[in-house]
Amino acid sequence: MNKRILSVIVISFALILPGCGMQKVRQSQAVSSAKSSAAAAEGGSKSSKSSSNAAANTKSLTERLAELKPTTPERPGPVLTPEDKPAHLEPHENVANSKLPRVDITLPDDYALTKADYTAGNISISNAGDYDLPSSAGKVRLRGNSTADAEKKSFKIKFDSKQSVYGRDPEKSWTLVSNCYDLTGIHNYVSYKLYESLVPKGTFCTLCKFVDVYVNGAYQGVYNLCDQVETGKGRVPIKGTLGETPDKCDYLIEEDFRAPTEKPNGENLEWFWLNWVNHAYKVQSPEKDDGLTKEHTAYIKSYLEDVYAAIKLKDWDAINSLMDVDSFIIGQTVAEITKNYDIFQASLFMYKKAGGKLTFGPAWDFDTTFGSCPLGEEGLPEGYATDLNPFFGGLMEVPEYRSKYVAYFNEHLNEMITQINTSIDHVNESYGENLEKDFQNWGVKSMYYGIPEMQKLTSHAAQTDFMKQWLTKRTQWLTQNYK
Repeated sequence: MNKRILSVIVISFALILPGCGMQKVRQSQAVSSAKSSAAAAEGGSKSSKSSSNAAANTKSLTERLAELKPTTPERPGPVLTPEDKPAHLEPHENVANSKLPRVDITLPDDYALTKADYTAGNISISNAGDYDLPSSAGKVRLRGNSTADAEKKSFKIKFDSKQSVYGRDPEKSWTLVSNCYDLTGIHNYVSYKLYESLVPKGTFCTLCKFVDVYVNGAYQGVYNLCDQVETGKGRVPIKGTLGETPDKCDYLIEEDFRAPTEKPNGENLEWFWLNWVNHAYKVQSPEKDDGLTKEHTAYIKSYLEDVYAAIKLKDWDAINSLMDVDSFIIGQTVAEITKNYDIFQASLFMYKKAGGKLTFGPAWDFDTTFGSCPLGEEGLPEGYATDLNPFFGGLMEVPEYRSKYVAYFNEHLNEMITQINTSIDHVNESYGENLEKDFQNWGVKSMYYGIPEMQKLTSHAAQTDFMKQWLTKRTQWLTQNYK
């Protein structure tokens, strides 16, 4: 048993730990899941040698994997989540004459924001030049999981009618991300820009603009104004409606370990378990309100199980027929260089068009990267971020995928380092004063996030300098281990 698995075992005994952008419950079933995946992979290696056998080829992928008798561990129990406490926000100090665009949220004087319910109000954007948005009717709620319990709140905005924000296609739903567990406040921005630099032109990448946020005139801090991850003309490029039959429907799926707790009665409709591993997947689109049925969920569940079986059987032809391999290579590359440990069990989005392949995307949720994850060794620049994810970890056991992935990573390494450092410099030059003030307002309240070296740093400038140093060590370790 390697140090990676031992780390997860230790973490699994904690009921709630602050870390990796959420108060995460690390459960021992995750280790069983990893073990069963490893067993399946070992058996898959033997199976792949006989895949030319005509009789074997008549069986489905899942039947072939089942013959190896992989063990499905006991399903985990409910995940403890923070209480949804109503919030009335206090004012904070902004820099003088801030040049950042300003988002104003106007609510009734007696408002009490929660994650469960929206509060009606008005939203406007000013100081954004051509992208100013006049006061528009909408509603607001808290967003996030553990981040909803943090002192610096994140918000979800839902306009009454579709609005174009920063020239994007008009949509109702947008997010204001507080980066409350990111001592630099720039991890999401840097990571999204990196992903955007690698994907083919036209691929959906989330908007990420730095803005000042005010609620009833009370300054809340520097935020990222982002898209909501959903289907739409300018978002995930699939239809958000039902097809004639389940196989003629488009699907947006999110891996999320909280789904069984959030929707305990929604199993095999709003979410499902992936056979043989303890990973839950939410059907984000189509939604229950759109007419989603258990037949639709059974179809996409079966498709993902075929993908998983192909990976564990190391059937390269089947993998290529079921997956957009290049999209997963890019997604894994970004997750690894930033060390996004969250992707182990959450915030992994995938979509499948009717008649198409399973595709990674969009990239999402990078606040606790670049050393900010405080769980054991997970914030150190050494070690893998994706090895316990059933898709990425399994794919790295497939020789053809690993060879292609490593070649891609090494080919683009210098480009990625330049892109990340350029983004850091751009943000510091453009918004450094704002982010320094935000660090003094909020960052000092999150100092227990991040590895010990980060917790000693008392300014935003020092945090971003450390981010660059961490990146250097990270790329050196990955380069050595990807030879």
